[in-house]
This record gives sequence, structure tokens and C-alpha cells, in this order.
Amino acid sequence: MSATKQIFKKLAHSSIMKLNDTSMQKLFDLMVMGLKYQVQQTVQAEEIYHVTMKHLATLKELVEGTQAIEHVSDAESRFVAMCESMNAYDFQIVRQQMYKFFEDRHIKVSLFI
Repeated sequence: MSATKQIFKKLAHSSIMKLNDTSMQKLFDLMVMGLKYQVQQTVQAEEIYHVTMKHLATLKELVEGTQAIEHVSDAESRFVAMCESMNAYDFQIVRQQMYKFFEDRHIKVSLFI
């Protein structure tokens, strides 16, 4: 979780807007809980593929016209290539690992909204 938070912090602080530690923590918690909700809403483990592809498509829209688009496109093609060799069991293992990653996160998002 700490490595994910560091990556998120670097991304958030790469923009013009700077966040104090409290605001950064709230933003991180909101994003993590949003993703946790999306994972929990999947009926079949394979749906995680579609959730991830949607996130990558949204990232591509955000960075369109910048050099970052190449990196997002590369990540997308690598993700697709990796998933092509996966079966239903593999996706179930990924889903279980994601649940394990989120298991200690219990933040009331309604407090932030």
C-alpha cells in the first residue's frame, strides 16, 4: 500500500496544484475506495480486465497530446498481451489478491463528498 501511495503522490504533485498532507491522504483514500468498490462490483473475475481497460482508456484521454500517451499505450498493450494468456482461474487469483490488498482499507467515502 505504501508503494502505491508513493506513486500516487508523485502523480498528484506532478501537476501545478500542490496538496498538503491531509488533502493528499483524503484524495488517496477516495481513489482507493473507488477502485475497491469497482472490484467488489464485478460479478465475474474476468470483469477486472474491463475495469482496467476503462481506466487505461480514461488515462489516454487525459494525457492525449503529451508524451505520456506513449507510456499509457505501452502499458495498455502489455496488459492486453498479459491477459491473453490468462484463464478464468488466473483472473480469480488476481481478484483475490486485489481483495487482499484492499482488506485493511475501511474509509467512509461519504465523509469526503
